[in-house]
Amino acid sequence: MKQLLFFILLAIFFVACEKREQLESQVLNVSWTPCKQSSILRSGGLSDKVDVKFTNKGVQITHYDFEVPCDFTTVNVTHTFVNGVLNITQQGSPNQADCVCHTDVSYTVDGISQDEVNVIFINGAQVYCYNDNNNTIIEEEDIFKTDKNFKVVGGCETTVHKSIFYTNRLGNEFDSALDSLIRLREPEIMNHRPKVESYYIEKTMMNIDFDYDDRKFYLIEFIDSIRDYPVVIDVIDSRGNCYAIIFCED
Repeated sequence: MKQLLFFILLAIFFVACEKREQLESQVLNVSWTPCKQSSILRSGGLSDKVDVKFTNKGVQITHYDFEVPCDFTTVNVTHTFVNGVLNITQQGSPNQADCVCHTDVSYTVDGISQDEVNVIFINGAQVYCYNDNNNTIIEEEDIFKTDKNFKVVGGCETTVHKSIFYTNRLGNEFDSALDSLIRLREPEIMNHRPKVESYYIEKTMMNIDFDYDDRKFYLIEFIDSIRDYPVVIDVIDSRGNCYAIIFCED
C-alpha cells in the first residue's frame, strides 16, 4: 500500500512539474522605439516586417513599424502556447488617443524551442509557419494588403456561401497550409460540444471571383464522423492562404 501511494505521489509530482514548466514560459526583455510617425486615422493591422529568430533562450521577435496609439508609453505583450501554436498579443498602452504612430518592438518568449513551434500568430496574423523542406518564414502576399474579400461566383443564388475573407497565410502551397490548419483546428475540434470522437476532412473546389491569377480555392470541412456534419469550415487556396467563409443571410 505504501509503495502504491509512493508512485501516485511521484506521478502527481511530475505532472505538477510539467504544468509549472509550461507556466514559467514568459515574455522577457520587451523594448520599443519612440514614435516614428503619426496619422489622424487609426488603420489597425499588422505591419509588413516581423523577424522571428530561435535562440537558446527562446523565440526572439522583432516587429518593425508596429502601430500604436500616439499616447503610448509601453507595449504590453502576452502569449499562449498550445499544441505547437504560439499566439502573441501586442498592444500599445494607454490606448486613448485618436492618432497613431509606429514603433519597433522586440522581445523574447523564453522556454520555447524551434522544434516545438508549428505556427506563430501576432494579433491574429500568421508570421511564422514551420516548413518541412526549408523551415522558412512565410510572408503575406502583396495582394492581401489592399484586398481581402472575394465573392463566390453565383453567390447566394447557388450556394449558402456569399464570399470569402482572407485571414492569414499558413504555408507556401496547399499541402503545407492544410497541415498547419489541422494543427490549428484540432484543439478546437477536440473541445467541441457535443464531443467529437473522430472527424474526417472533406475538400471541395470553389469558384471564386479572383482576378489576380489562376490559383485554386478549396472549401475545407472538418466533419464529425459520427454525426456527419461539419464542425469547422475554412478555405485554403493553392498558394497556402487561409480564408474565412461569409455565409448568406437567411
